[in-house]
Amino acid sequence: MRMSRIAKAAPTLLLSVLGVAATLELGACGGSDSSGDTRDAGGDAPPIWNAPGAIVSVSPAENDDNVLVHTPIQITYNEPVTVTATSVTLSGPNSAVIATTLQVSDDGKTVTVTPVSGVVPAPTKLTLAINDIRTRRDSAPAQTKSWSWSVPAWLRVGDALKSNTGEGFSTPTIAVGQGEQIYLAAGDNSGQMVVRTLDNYRGKWNVLAPLNGGRKTVLPDLLVDPNGTIFGSFADGVTARVERWTGTQFIGSTDLGRVGEGFGPYWRSPTLTVDASGKLYAVYGSQTANDQPIQVVVKSYANGVWSQEGDVLYQGADSGEYVTYPRIALSKAGVPYVSYTAGQQVFVKVLSGDKKWTAIGGSVNPSGESSTTSVGLAVDDTDRPVLFACFNSAQLRRWDGGSWQTLGGTMTGKCDAVSARLARISNSHLFAVWKTEDSKLRAVDVNGTAWMPVDLPRDPSTDIDAADLSVDSTGRPNVEWLDRNGNLQVVRINR
Repeated sequence: MRMSRIAKAAPTLLLSVLGVAATLELGACGGSDSSGDTRDAGGDAPPIWNAPGAIVSVSPAENDDNVLVHTPIQITYNEPVTVTATSVTLSGPNSAVIATTLQVSDDGKTVTVTPVSGVVPAPTKLTLAINDIRTRRDSAPAQTKSWSWSVPAWLRVGDALKSNTGEGFSTPTIAVGQGEQIYLAAGDNSGQMVVRTLDNYRGKWNVLAPLNGGRKTVLPDLLVDPNGTIFGSFADGVTARVERWTGTQFIGSTDLGRVGEGFGPYWRSPTLTVDASGKLYAVYGSQTANDQPIQVVVKSYANGVWSQEGDVLYQGADSGEYVTYPRIALSKAGVPYVSYTAGQQVFVKVLSGDKKWTAIGGSVNPSGESSTTSVGLAVDDTDRPVLFACFNSAQLRRWDGGSWQTLGGTMTGKCDAVSARLARISNSHLFAVWKTEDSKLRAVDVNGTAWMPVDLPRDPSTDIDAADLSVDSTGRPNVEWLDRNGNLQVVRINR
């Protein structure tokens, strides 16, 4: 007759795999705990689940090609086991062995393998081989296994989303909120601008609600403030507006002002940013009447009220002057900087202590270089504004206190009129994304004065219509793009 007994769980122990073998007996005393489950653990053949020392599960799964760099490597058995310093071998490319530590759970059934360095750089392919793990009950050999998985440079985020921006609509937009929760806004065939959020468990995009009550809108920006509130800005044909998410719907704030009619609203709709205290800023091109010059205006939102920041930032010479794609970025101290394109020239201004907008140098491209209308703007850790734009070719330029200096030379592939995106990852570390004139997607990682091209995980033969960029609270870039087949894809750098 089998006697039941209660055993005290052994404490969790760490074992450094440094080539010195030392046997540790771990786990509770007693017989095996067999569940009778007949699922495949991912080995060459399904195990017998009630056999001694059978593998119940492994993680990451065999041949998984979308594994996060921080993912723990775990082997779970159907009974407590004993490990030694040579129980497993983790190897990378060219079979190079990676030093690891082993951790066994309190119940003795799960072995966690961790690289000594903490994180294995991506991209790479890893293989774990179980050499010799034994059952705690009678030191019999437990099931062994060898399997591989891939740690890519970029992680796919969610499934591909079918979308169509339609003629006259804005490009899709991405924002990242608390807990790295991702939000997207994209126009559908009816003209609605719909906001979606990612179901992280299922990898599906769930609809929150359309902006502007489902009426046709032009959306240039989406933002999540430090409290987790979602804001979307748009032009509804004539007026610039910002709406916020209440948990059940998007509701409108007071209209910011008139932006003009026709295609102009797309060029001059509000771009948003927010400071650490939650104060929201919006910059846009205002036109009080179709025959009046365009003004660039900055407003802030706090305690339910919009207030103009400083004087009019820019006053067009006449109603026919093009003033397009204003962008706003904040310094670490929360000082707003604004860039805009007037005609073919790009300018940057900063809000001074006396609430006046002060020009930073002259035109960023004074040599007569042609410029697209779109620019990316960021402020580095030394309060120097950095611009990313298409001056004949894609270039980064930073203000050095006396002039605008090019960083790292020019980049391969001219960019189109609307796609330049730039964001600060940390301190002087920046990231830029753009669409080339031949509709390809490009990205660069910028560190100090140098930049390095980054390959994004997409089919290089597929043309894109639009792209956007957002950085999460950990400094990881998230990139989304809409290809010519109507697929909206999102990826996150694997760091």
